[in-house]
Amino acid sequence: MLRDEGVPMRAQSKWRGLRAASIAVFAAAAFVMSLLVPSLADTPAQANPSAGFEAGNIIDDALFYDGTAWSAGQIQSFLDQRVPRCTIGDAGREAYAPYGNTTIAGACLKGSLWTTAPRPADSYCRAMAGATNESAASYIARVGAACGISPKVLLVMLEKEQSLVTDTWPTFRQYDFAMGAYCPDSGPGGSANCDPGRAGFPNQLYNGARLLKIYKAFPNSYNYKPFQSNRIQWHPNAGCGTSDVWIENWATAALYIYTPYRPNQAALNAGWGTGDACSSYGNRNFYNFYTTWFGSTHGITVDETFVNFYNEAGGVGGLYGRPLAAATHVGIGKMQEFAGGTLYWNPYAGIGSVNGAIRTLYNQMGGAWSALGYPMGREGYAHGGAVQQFERGTAYWTARTGASAATGTIRSLYTQNGGPAGAFGFPKGVEKTQSGGLRQEFEGATAYWSPRTKSAAAVSGDIRTMYHAARGANSEMGFPKSMARAQSGGLRQEFEGATAYWSSRTGAAAVSGDIRAMYHAERGANSEMGFPKQAARSQSGGLRQEFEGATAYWSPRTKSAAAVSGDIRTMYHAARGANSEMGFPKSMARAQSGGLRQEFEGATAYWSPRTNVAAAVSGDIRALYHSLYGANGSLGFPLGPVTEQNGTRTQRFEGGSIVWTAQRGAEVQASAGRLLMSEPLPDAASPETEPGTESEPPTELDEQPAPETEDAARTEDETPLSNEAPAAAAE
Repeated sequence: MLRDEGVPMRAQSKWRGLRAASIAVFAAAAFVMSLLVPSLADTPAQANPSAGFEAGNIIDDALFYDGTAWSAGQIQSFLDQRVPRCTIGDAGREAYAPYGNTTIAGACLKGSLWTTAPRPADSYCRAMAGATNESAASYIARVGAACGISPKVLLVMLEKEQSLVTDTWPTFRQYDFAMGAYCPDSGPGGSANCDPGRAGFPNQLYNGARLLKIYKAFPNSYNYKPFQSNRIQWHPNAGCGTSDVWIENWATAALYIYTPYRPNQAALNAGWGTGDACSSYGNRNFYNFYTTWFGSTHGITVDETFVNFYNEAGGVGGLYGRPLAAATHVGIGKMQEFAGGTLYWNPYAGIGSVNGAIRTLYNQMGGAWSALGYPMGREGYAHGGAVQQFERGTAYWTARTGASAATGTIRSLYTQNGGPAGAFGFPKGVEKTQSGGLRQEFEGATAYWSPRTKSAAAVSGDIRTMYHAARGANSEMGFPKSMARAQSGGLRQEFEGATAYWSSRTGAAAVSGDIRAMYHAERGANSEMGFPKQAARSQSGGLRQEFEGATAYWSPRTKSAAAVSGDIRTMYHAARGANSEMGFPKSMARAQSGGLRQEFEGATAYWSPRTNVAAAVSGDIRALYHSLYGANGSLGFPLGPVTEQNGTRTQRFEGGSIVWTAQRGAEVQASAGRLLMSEPLPDAASPETEPGTESEPPTELDEQPAPETEDAARTEDETPLSNEAPAAAAE
């Protein structure tokens, strides 16, 4: 659109609206709009044509989008009245004579004839056939009908942009850019930089009308939106400030996209004249032209379907205010826009309404065609917010959350958990797609649904925080499969790829993979392992995860998960755990001879209540010990770790010691120092065994492990996590 916000009266030059001083507009279609006012001779005298101007409702939708408001004959009669005599041909105004850098046209608008091209149908305008020697009046009528823009609006636009309706000797430049379409102010000094490929009266009229429909089709692509508050400048000079305007309808939003300034009181008081330094005139002039030529920009009646419902709400002075557009059919029902809301009806839901921020959200979601369907009844209030029921969903509003809606399975879950009165609180926004499923935020929870889980579930509290920190449904945890449930004084929640736990002692953490399988096989949080204290972390090429009463490990070499606990855990961590020669645990601790035995990659750990010591045996000492029935044999349980002196390694047991030297290998030594044997007896009851195993007499019965009594024995000195073996690990 071409516009000149600083000039209220029409300039005498034929450069109307095309000066280099034009102000830039940021509409997506890059219109630039002239806001020049016609001379007083062009309009009937009246006290103040701007009286009644409403910033939030400049013109009703029903009038603006009435494409068949006038026929070609009515338009022609109107043009003839505006220019009783065309002065082209008078002295100094000869047709096709040069005028500045343009040329005087061959005819005034009322007598102009055009060759118009065919136009295919699209989402905004119906198809139009081409024609030759078509009058301007005929083409204005056809474009209005095809694009659904009132011919009266198009006439006002032509006058605002180029004074074509009233000009008695227009130029080709005025025709070429009649609607100011595709004329961004990107030229030198902010001047109009019109696209010559879009020039010509037929092109301008069609594209200008089509753009007004595009504004309505894509409200979120522009800075001014209907049915909500918009901040609008008074003038191109930002120093003049802004005002907040609740735009009541689509037509008014389109005019502000076209000309993004609100006339101040000085401009309105001036009528056709000049206001003050912060006055703008474009939207004032639209109103002035329309009301001067065609009467009121308002005057729509309430559809009979809605009359009783509307009057029960207070009529024009009530909740909904005056009607903005005539009722229209929507699917199997109908709707009608009002200043304060929109009324809907269908034969199944009856009459319902939307208003305020919920109406804005509903329109953004697609209105009656959205997942919500038709509204049912009026908006109600509960728990400090507004609630509106729909056929297939519920919309909410609070000052904290704004407008939101819940639909489908997530809505069912929300209702089952108490809705706004429950732990979820109010929803925040609408559901969004994630990882092939859906996610919706609430004040106190996040709800999810997935076609794999076939159900909706929510995460809340510390589990929600932990889950989102791990990237939620995008992580290996996947979607939640159920709500959190109480377990052992804390909470447990199942996910596709993990189980999350929380307790007041540990906070929230998840277990997954083989560690999860092992943990659950041990009875999870009900076992001595207690609750997990953190997520699994990498160590020595495997994984390590801390629990209250144990530490779980997994390695691709062992291909299984196992946990260490109690004194064995303390001893193992003191030896640097999986970073030591012991490597990863290969199994859980098992009862043996009244104590415990646990296998590791490079050692076997033992503990006994008689020794009250956890110790590991490894290497050749381990091989000999196991060949002698280990803790089931005469040596009993180890009394401590290996000690080394002068190349001799010694490990003490209840019934003696095993000594190792490089020359003799491992040998059993009695308590007085006498060597008993260096290899197993060749007895059928004592077969050769592989390192890490032991043959046990068939009469020995396994015993259950003694319960752990001190949490202090279940802690460890943390060591740096590493995928490499320690540089100085003992053999």
